Amino acid sequence: MRLLSDGLYPGKMAAVPHLWPHVRLRRGSDLSSARGARPQMVARSQSAGHGRHRSGIGHRLFADGSGIQLDHRKPQLALRLPLLRRHHGPHFLPAGPSAHRAAGRLVAARTDADQSGANGKPARYRDYTYEESIRSGQFWLLYLTYFFTASAGLLVTGHIAAFGTDSGLTPGLAAGAVMALTITNAATRVGSGYFADRFGSKRYFTIISLIQGVALGALYYTGSSPALLWLTAAVIGWNYGAIFTLFPALCVQFFGSGAQNSNYGLLFTAWGIAGFFGPFSGGFLRDMTGTYITPFIMASALGFLALILVLINRPPAPKEA
Repeated sequence: MRLLSDGLYPGKMAAVPHLWPHVRLRRGSDLSSARGARPQMVARSQSAGHGRHRSGIGHRLFADGSGIQLDHRKPQLALRLPLLRRHHGPHFLPAGPSAHRAAGRLVAARTDADQSGANGKPARYRDYTYEESIRSGQFWLLYLTYFFTASAGLLVTGHIAAFGTDSGLTPGLAAGAVMALTITNAATRVGSGYFADRFGSKRYFTIISLIQGVALGALYYTGSSPALLWLTAAVIGWNYGAIFTLFPALCVQFFGSGAQNSNYGLLFTAWGIAGFFGPFSGGFLRDMTGTYITPFIMASALGFLALILVLINRPPAPKEA
């Protein structure tokens, strides 16, 4: 049995966060010739640009053709745990520094969950179908979250210019708030994708929901200052526009990609309903009270409700194939 040229085994790979030092490994080695050999260090770390070598954490463990390697170009720890544990026992974990052991435990747990079903046979999982998705409570929690965030954003989008003129600004200055909101609304489609990849979709959504609730609550008190109004409008536009990047990703994370077109198609109707509810409720409350403080408080409450829902919502259990 030979390793692939990049130092990784074929089949299911288990990825570990890229917190590893750079290591250089011997690749293409024939492990079958090393039967019974003891674990040995085969990698040394090289500091970029300085040529200095130091001890690394890349280990290769030999035992009847099984092994572990870590490649500096692909920060993954490739484990063939079934083979390793056949010779080292069912609770085998990689040896080495504490970080290496912790990563080994993480990968071992994930690999076990992937490869062992309740009956001892390999477990196979599939995506949720459309019918299964809409029967789950998680889908409708996502739907309400989408509706609340979209309603709050659309309420402000539809009324921020009128709010500016109500607060004593000229129509031109009030229109500047609309411009600031739409610019950040467009920019966030790309920017929020980057932050969601870096921090995770759910964590990033939690952060912007908290900021949105605060910004919506403060919006009424910024109307007399063009600069503050534009800044607050820009923040609201960024957070509102982010939902169009985050909700497709959350839908896939919850239910898989197999029925994504149908799942997100239904989920997106929450935005359509919010397109009526947000601006209409804002105008209705403004006419009833003579001021925009009540509509903006309602929008802030919707933002915090969305925050609560995203915190309590969890992906459903995986479906076995």
